[in-house]
Amino acid sequence: SIKEHWAAKSFHDVGFILGPHNLVLDADTPQAVEALEALEAEHGIVPSIIVKTRRGVHHHFRIKAGVMVKTNSHATVQYPTRIDMKANRSMVILPPSRDKQLEMLTVSTAAELTEVGQKFVDAIYRHNGQVPLSERLDKEPVVSTDVAPLADTGELHTLLFQVDPDSGYDDWLHCLMAVFHETDGSAEGLELVNEWSKKGGKYNGRAELETKWKSFRTDTGNPVTIASLVRLAQKADQFEVCETKVIEPSENDQIDAKPQVQHPLAQYSLKGKSAEFAASVGPEAFCLGRFAMRGEATAFYAAPSSGKTIITIHAVREAVKSNQVDPDKVYYFNADDSRAGIAQKLALFDELGCHMVTPYEQGFSVDKLWSALSEMTQSPEYADGSVIILDTVKKFINLMDKTKSAEFGKLVRAVTGKNASVIALGHTTKNPGPDGSLKYQGTTDLYEDFDRAYFLKSQTGADDPNERLVTFEVFKARMGGSDPVTYRFDGTPGLSFKKRLSTVQYLSPDDQAGRLREARRKADEPIVLAISEAIKAGVNKKMDLLKTVKQETGHSRDATEKVLNTYAGDDPSRHKWRYNVGAKGAHIFSLLEE
Repeated sequence: SIKEHWAAKSFHDVGFILGPHNLVLDADTPQAVEALEALEAEHGIVPSIIVKTRRGVHHHFRIKAGVMVKTNSHATVQYPTRIDMKANRSMVILPPSRDKQLEMLTVSTAAELTEVGQKFVDAIYRHNGQVPLSERLDKEPVVSTDVAPLADTGELHTLLFQVDPDSGYDDWLHCLMAVFHETDGSAEGLELVNEWSKKGGKYNGRAELETKWKSFRTDTGNPVTIASLVRLAQKADQFEVCETKVIEPSENDQIDAKPQVQHPLAQYSLKGKSAEFAASVGPEAFCLGRFAMRGEATAFYAAPSSGKTIITIHAVREAVKSNQVDPDKVYYFNADDSRAGIAQKLALFDELGCHMVTPYEQGFSVDKLWSALSEMTQSPEYADGSVIILDTVKKFINLMDKTKSAEFGKLVRAVTGKNASVIALGHTTKNPGPDGSLKYQGTTDLYEDFDRAYFLKSQTGADDPNERLVTFEVFKARMGGSDPVTYRFDGTPGLSFKKRLSTVQYLSPDDQAGRLREARRKADEPIVLAISEAIKAGVNKKMDLLKTVKQETGHSRDATEKVLNTYAGDDPSRHKWRYNVGAKGAHIFSLLEE
């Protein structure tokens, strides 16, 4: 029947329930692999079977009779050097399953596996920062059940989510205790039960759940185990225990000791996953305003007090109202504000149901952002749809440090790869370029790893000196949406943040063009007047005009030349003067009215 099954479904994975004498050590990071190999060398142990996994390796052993060991797993992100232990009828996945490749095989039967004793097992516990079972007060052997414990949190997830979190307090508590026992109270286990509890209408928040979690103990003599989860799932009529059959190897059965040959890059290939990726990304759409796309990293740079924060918060509010984003997945990191400013913005975010995080509150410090983003890359369900706003980015990373900026850019790329959106607000330099163009603070390394980057140009409205027009001008865009975007707001001094926020408006392309044209005309008026007066006074050669106007107005040569060229032509509706080319190529200007 096994041959018939694999003939029809050869793509299925191969699961193995560990026997009472089996032990598998699971190292999921390069640090953990290095630690495992060092411990093996120290104790003179050479594994008989090594399986290469997606994140590390599995080393298979046989344990001596009487050795005290139990399944033990850890949160990889929080404890990258620790080694997971799988025993006591746990399940592991074997080659040739997906992401499992045989790296070493020197035996033909499980009975021939390298044998390890209590001393080596205790060394693994101590390496993990734990007291070995053999040294604990409670030395009773671990009670086995008729059901295999599923210490892998992915498999625990499948079983746990068969149970209704609102089925009753006792059932809910037993589920927590079972997961706590199977994951040894790890942070990964806590995240799993929190995710499950949130499905219920009785969920009262993570704080209550975490308090209950911390009250459990790993050294209890009569723990609630995975068997309780099985019974609860059966009670819900959503889980069926499959029929099992133990097949003993015959004398003629031999394992092919030749490792399976596989291309070294095959394990990293995304071949055949196009539909899965398309489903996870969804249609291309903006997540904030008309400047930040969903699943992208966006950076914009502006001078202080030019409107970048108020426009961003306006965009958050509009996105929540239009259901473009899930408010519970919006995290605004406010690291550039006074306490009064934080209070004003926090009241607004509370109304929207969004999150605000600020340094030195709730135990948060800027270095913890890195670890939180790293954890999101390991938990796609948290990253998917999240919107992370950093105001301002220089509070979280030294923008002049090329190495750190590049590392942060790679971390952001990993997060957006899980369909999160990251928006970083930055400052421009105090001094613009020679031509008046804006320049970003820091090196190029950060924005080079981002998908989209803007400069924000602010100018005064043509008819109202308090009107502010802020234009997002793209200088990098990997995908569409590269047209300039303009917002307006009331910049009257003394206006409250809430009142000013209510004046923010997105300008349609037509309205934007008209307002910007009028604002530019208004801003150019002093230079236009100075050029006109100079031409009337007989100063009509280009070089002489640039020199004279700079002396008269204080405007730079580049700004004056730009205005001189903008208004040169023969159309009186748009131009102020024309020029002819004289001797030696000199440009000689005359007013159109002449």
